[in-house]
Amino acid sequence: MSGSAYRSGVKTETKISFGDSNQVQVQHRSMGSIQFTDNSGQNGNMMQNKFQQSSARQERLIRSMEFNLNRSSIPVNKRIDPDYLKHLLNTELRNSGITLDYQYAVESQISGKSTVLMGSDGFDPSHPTKYRKLLFQNDINVKPNFLTVYFPEQRGFLIQSTGFLVIPSILLTFIIIGIFALTLHIILRQKKVSLIKNDFINNMTHELKTPISTISLASQMLKDTSVTHTPKTIEHVSGVIFDESKRLSYQVEKVLQMAVFNEGRLKLKMSEINLNDVAGSVASNFQIRVTSQQGELHTKFAAEKPIIKGDEVHITNVLFNLLDNAVKYSTENPEIEFTTENKNGWVVVAVKDKGIGIPREHQKQIFERFYRVPTGNVHNVKGFGLGLSYVKRIIDVHNGQIKVDSAPGKGTRFRIYLPVKVQ
Repeated sequence: MSGSAYRSGVKTETKISFGDSNQVQVQHRSMGSIQFTDNSGQNGNMMQNKFQQSSARQERLIRSMEFNLNRSSIPVNKRIDPDYLKHLLNTELRNSGITLDYQYAVESQISGKSTVLMGSDGFDPSHPTKYRKLLFQNDINVKPNFLTVYFPEQRGFLIQSTGFLVIPSILLTFIIIGIFALTLHIILRQKKVSLIKNDFINNMTHELKTPISTISLASQMLKDTSVTHTPKTIEHVSGVIFDESKRLSYQVEKVLQMAVFNEGRLKLKMSEINLNDVAGSVASNFQIRVTSQQGELHTKFAAEKPIIKGDEVHITNVLFNLLDNAVKYSTENPEIEFTTENKNGWVVVAVKDKGIGIPREHQKQIFERFYRVPTGNVHNVKGFGLGLSYVKRIIDVHNGQIKVDSAPGKGTRFRIYLPVKVQ
């Protein structure tokens, strides 16, 4: 049976001292003795080799610490060769595909203040866009020394290099936003048209149903044998049937007229028209209606050049519609002003009332087909919402203009501008 024995009386000592010029000196020594006894001799040799290897590693580690300590104590401006640093920067930037001019510097930061130790002549420490990297990060005693680089023409380079991508992207973004806005507009418009259509159908049903019901009742009276059919009764009932038939025909004609007009099949019979005469004729017809409602119709036809070129029937219908609205939308006793005058080559026809007025947000929409100003659940004024649309179209085809001034509770004034016929 073989055996081995190991005895160590080794003591290691390492001294680190700082000499002149901040040089670090490391002294390391081993003291004592190592004894191996091995009956066979082989195990003793193996342990001896392991000890020598461990001692060598320790020695290399201590030498490395000595080197790092000594290197970190050297001033940074002595550790860096300016020419070699510039060569490295040029090489790395060229390999990265960057050909821009640059400025660089090695800075030391102490107590929050930066000091330029070396670098290019045109370096500006206050430049807003700088790239900074800490130097010698593997030192044991890392000091706040930085390599700082910036590119004076960086912004122009980025715009130039990415312009062919940015500009199409911006255009595409605006196109998408435009398409989205157009889609939203179409959806809202379709919703509005749907509401107007439903309102038109409701109004049309009421307007057509009323005369039909009246005619039906009158017919039943004539058929009823229990009712005495005196000449006076027959005359009254037949008069009711005639009036309601005429009213029904007028409503149907009104809808058909707008349909024909929108299809562009309306034919105008142009001739010279005296607007003072036409306005006077329409006012005479309305005078009885206004008086029957204890109202007043004030007229003043002061246009000195009242001759225009237009279709007399349609111009008469335009004035009729405006006066009809003035009467219908007056609260109690209508008080209407109906005037003509000349202004800057135009004949201006104005119809002013003191009725319920039109809110500002609805004034641009009142000339649309089927549009009626919302009045909640109150529908004391019936109609299809076609009158003002018809007025606007007739004035447009006569190269004229129509303007409205209105305020809720104060009344409304419509002004029609038609060009004076040049003699």
